[in-house]
This record gives sequence, C-alpha cells and structure tokens, in this order.
Amino acid sequence: MPKRFFGLIVSFTLAVLLTLIVPSFFSKVEVSFLIPPLVMSFYFVSLKNAAWQALACGLFLDSVNLMPRLAFLGSTYLATTLILYSVRLYFFKDAFSTLGLMTYLFSVAASLIQALVALLLDFPFTFTLTWLFCDCFIMPLLDAAFAVIFFSLPHFFYTYYYRKKYTRSHTYAS
Repeated sequence: MPKRFFGLIVSFTLAVLLTLIVPSFFSKVEVSFLIPPLVMSFYFVSLKNAAWQALACGLFLDSVNLMPRLAFLGSTYLATTLILYSVRLYFFKDAFSTLGLMTYLFSVAASLIQALVALLLDFPFTFTLTWLFCDCFIMPLLDAAFAVIFFSLPHFFYTYYYRKKYTRSHTYAS
C-alpha cells in the first residue's frame, strides 16, 4: 500500500485505465479494479471523502457497465464504505496483507449488499449455492489477489530494493 497521497492518485488512475481497457480484450474477466484504491483511500482520507469517492467509483462503474439501474453500484459501494470504514482500525496500514484482506472484505460485503438491494428493489435475483460460492468466495479472492499482485507486491519490492540499496551505500561509505 502506498505511503503517500500521490500513490493513491496513481492507484486510482491505474484502476480506471484497467476498468476501461481490460473488458474490451477479456470480456469474461470480472475483477473489480476500483476496489483496491477505494480500500487504500480508507487510510488516507476522512470518512466523508471516502464515501464520496465510493459513490463516484460506483457511478462510474454503473455508467461503464450494463447494470440494472443507474446508481446501483454507487449506492452499494457507498453503503459498503460506510460499513467497513471503521474496520480499517483493526488492520495496520503498513502490513503487506492489509490491502488483500480489506479488499476481500469489501468485495464480500459489496456482493451481499448488492443481493440485498436487488431483493429490495425487486430485481430478478435468486440465492443459490453457486451464487454464494462464486460471488461471495471466488470473486472476492480474485479481487484480493489482484490487489496484492498489482498494488502490494510492487510497493513491497520497491521498498525492499530501496532499503537494500540505501543500507548498502551507507555501509560502504563508512
């Protein structure tokens, strides 16, 4: 996870580009690219700003994807952010596994809230074991794996390399 606000901006830019580009080449890939930057924003901005970002990301996804109604994902991401924002206090910002775990929790909660909203708004939806297994277990694992591979690992390797280079240059200098 990045340590500065600039890293969050780069993460959102990368996620938006992946959201626009990947479905045109791989239509079967259903990874939620905007969830990891949303989870990162929990650690950088206030609840009000994180809620606005979640609403904007959800509305962006609603406008890009074919969803049942406009603001369906916007309201889902907003509700999920409001629920999970306080959970960030139980995870360290600098831990390697934090982004993957929080992305998994966000994705599971968003799937459950989407099902609840779909039932409340009378959208065609049925609870099945296949839906439960795929949307509440497998897809969140893919989202978490994406978060770890594209956001946590590069940051980890960069800081490891920088720390190793910095200590090597200072040990030889003395």
